[in-house]
Amino acid sequence: MQWLIVISFLTTLLFGLILAYTSFGRYTYAIGSNPEAARRVGIHVDRHLILVYGVSGLMAGLAGIMNLAYFSTTTISGHPLDNLVVITAVVLGGASLFGGRGSMLGTFIGVFIPETLAAGLIIAGVNQYWQYILTGVVLAAAVYLDQFRRRLRERA
Repeated sequence: MQWLIVISFLTTLLFGLILAYTSFGRYTYAIGSNPEAARRVGIHVDRHLILVYGVSGLMAGLAGIMNLAYFSTTTISGHPLDNLVVITAVVLGGASLFGGRGSMLGTFIGVFIPETLAAGLIIAGVNQYWQYILTGVVLAAAVYLDQFRRRLRERA
């Protein structure tokens, strides 16, 4: 199990550095912020998006392999909240749902909030149905705060 943590940490570090210090990262943020503006300054948006989706697929495959290594089994309906938890973590980590903002460090820190919430709800003996609802409420609050921050930035 320790190797899974090492692989996760190294992957996070690698892609954090790629996003922060390479043209690939700058182009990704630019396209996320405004694809038309990125296209107008000479970035090949379609080609770059294919690369981004390819890397995303590669990381999904790695996550699947690591998931199988950790649990030693898999099911189609084994993780119904994973998408909700990931979106919540990314938004809580400072990424904008509208693109162009965010960091790997923020996402890394943001992952701990829904996971801590889930662990606390399990320890408290909260019904799984209510765990889904409370995770959704945290996501809704995070989206509201993202919108609020965005409006404040637009006013300034």
